[in-house]
Amino acid sequence: MISSVHNALSAPVYGVASVQAARSGRRGFTLVELLVVIAIIGILVALLLPAVQAARESARRAQCMNNLKQLGLALQNYHLNFQRFPHNSFWFTGTFQEGDKKIEVTKKDRKGSMHVKLMPYLEETNLVQGLDFDGDVTAQFEQDATIRSAVLSVLRCPSDPYPPLSSEPTNLPPHALTNYAPSIGAQATFSFGNSCPEPVGNEFGTGDDLHKFTYLGEATSGLFSRIIFAASIRQILDGTSKTIAMGEVLPDCNYELIRFGWWDSQIYYVGTAPPINYDSCKPTEPAWPTPQTCNTFFNWNTSSGFKSKHPGGAQFVFADGSVHFISENIDYHNYQRLGDRRDGEVVDSF
Repeated sequence: MISSVHNALSAPVYGVASVQAARSGRRGFTLVELLVVIAIIGILVALLLPAVQAARESARRAQCMNNLKQLGLALQNYHLNFQRFPHNSFWFTGTFQEGDKKIEVTKKDRKGSMHVKLMPYLEETNLVQGLDFDGDVTAQFEQDATIRSAVLSVLRCPSDPYPPLSSEPTNLPPHALTNYAPSIGAQATFSFGNSCPEPVGNEFGTGDDLHKFTYLGEATSGLFSRIIFAASIRQILDGTSKTIAMGEVLPDCNYELIRFGWWDSQIYYVGTAPPINYDSCKPTEPAWPTPQTCNTFFNWNTSSGFKSKHPGGAQFVFADGSVHFISENIDYHNYQRLGDRRDGEVVDSF
């Protein structure tokens, strides 16, 4: 009995102190190990981030392409009803003369842009159904904040972070912008105060009038003029699958696109004379009449080109309704062929 008690007393006792000692023997992460782990995580994030960004841009580009497909379908349906594509209109009033032709422009001649005419074909009938199309349509947009500031997803490319509403210049109320413009084609161009000699456009002699104001079909290289001409399919002699109808634009690289909404014809003098994605995105203060350069946003022969935020090029809808991505490195003369509806030359691969 005494021996048993002695054995029990002599057995090791695992008390609180012993448990704490055992726990203190567990080794944690050293500072060096933590730094190594953080570095590895940083490397993984750096490797994955471009892939994530590329995936997001791919999705945005796909949505942008879908917008252009909808615009292409709307163009086809409009043509089916009216036997020509929707035209722009005068945005000013007074006597207008081109060559030996003279027009007296009244307020009732201001019918808005070709986008306004496409609204019923883009499922936006409710937006324009209250307009009096026998009157001054441009004025009605200017005076109605609801339609003036209507931001339409089908007219905005999600890759462009520029705000969808603009108040520039400051005396204008907020108005909604667009990323898609009709093409005037390989039209003659000009610079602000002759500050930028290139490009001059009109490579085929089919767009010899300065694109700023021409309304004559014989003086318009592309499918649309800035004013009241729009081609019919019969006037596209090079074929609808070889002729650009519309393409992407960036408001912050063309000040006209900032100053006026998608419903105003004044902004639509965009053509193929400036190369794709030509850098004309440098603002000036004030925007006008500050002297411009080839790279500023208020110099017509560079700012009035097709541009996008997609790496390497821009997307276009052709006269047959098809949508194509065209590289910014396309041969310049071949690009002019795609802009002109009647140059008669064979289009190379693009």
